[in-house]
Amino acid sequence: ATASVLALAASLTACHSAYAVGFTEPRTISGSDDTRAGLLSAIAPSGRTAIVYQREIRVGRRDRQQQRIVTGASPTQLSAPATLRLPGVAADARVAVTHLFARRDGGFVLCATAGKTQGCSVAPPGSGFGPLIKLPGKPQALEAEMRPDGSVVLLRSTSTEKPGGIITGTTTRWSVLGVDGLLAPERDLLRSRDEQAYNGSV
Repeated sequence: ATASVLALAASLTACHSAYAVGFTEPRTISGSDDTRAGLLSAIAPSGRTAIVYQREIRVGRRDRQQQRIVTGASPTQLSAPATLRLPGVAADARVAVTHLFARRDGGFVLCATAGKTQGCSVAPPGSGFGPLIKLPGKPQALEAEMRPDGSVVLLRSTSTEKPGGIITGTTTRWSVLGVDGLLAPERDLLRSRDEQAYNGSV
């Protein structure tokens, strides 16, 4: 496959100057997967590592994207790639991981859209990912950032447009996924007058 080395292949020739500053030779973690895009990685202070990437598979006459995951005790001790499975998500659901974070305790948090559901999943230290903690409503544009305490701030926005792509209104809401796995209710994000004048108001 022409794109199988896009993000993960070890056969790419590395610059000698990279070795001089401490980088080791690249290694293959994707096996024979036809990788396309969407590489995300996170390393906890303990060294525990998680890498998620997207591969393309053929289903009947259609190409389909599938999320793969690699984990390990350190970046140099990684498992073979496996299909990412989230409890409660149908095996044939289209899953798109958008964010991946490592917690100080060695756990991980990923945020994803699975079919018509959007949310985040937590992997405790030494364990796999649990079910999606669902965000309300339909999937929206999502931004996420982890706080030092391991909680995750989630921002979701929707826009209304006129023909031609002219934005007439924008709504942004925020919530927090706590370290305990509880999701706070979404709230409207207060917007400055300048931002409302530029992007419209609802």
